[in-house]
Parts: sequence; C-alpha cells; structure tokens
Amino acid sequence: MPASGTTTYTLYEGTQPTNYQGTAPFGTITDGNLVVAFGSAPKVGVNANIMFNGQAYNIASAGGTAKPSMAINAAGSFAEVTASQRLSGFLAGPGPSFAGLSYALNPSGVSGVLVFQKGQ
Repeated sequence: MPASGTTTYTLYEGTQPTNYQGTAPFGTITDGNLVVAFGSAPKVGVNANIMFNGQAYNIASAGGTAKPSMAINAAGSFAEVTASQRLSGFLAGPGPSFAGLSYALNPSGVSGVLVFQKGQ
C-alpha cells in the first residue's frame, strides 16, 4: 500500500441489490465512490446509492468519502457495523487497484456487493 495520499475509487460493478425475504424484484445500483486515505493509520470512506422496490437507499460509512472512517487492517480489509447497516470490504490488486464492499441494510434486509476501481 502507498505510504501516504488519498485515492478515489469509482464504482466498477456490483450485484443487483436483493433482500433476504425474496419478496421483491432485484434492485439497481445508482452510483458510488470509495476513498482511501493512506498513511500510518489508513482508512476507507464510502458513499453509494441503490434503488430497491421503488425506494432509494444510501450506503455510507460514518465519515462518507469526505472523511474516511473505516480502519484498514494489515490484510487490507475493513468493516463498520451500525444499527442501520453492516459494511465489510477489502482492497485488492497492485497499488491496490480495486476495492470490494459487501453491505446489508437494517431493517430492510437489502444487501449486495459493490466493486470499485482506482481512478485512472
């Protein structure tokens, strides 16, 4: 990982949002960004939007992309759990060039996976 600096990752791909009840059709991913602040205590911030069953949902870490808040461990993974959502992800590839993020929203049960690619 880089020793310092901030890198922005844009939405590359993802699974269609679904829910654990299976009572509605698949949703869509509207947009998303992920920011990594590298340094002695690297952190990740995410902000993404999805639609599911006609309702808009925001997926965001505590600080969003403006103030990354999820600590990255030595293996390159990160997580954040709140009453309204569970986020879990990892950095991958050289540089790292990609980031993966799974999300589960409460109480809706909407969940999915997002993949972000380092900006060119």
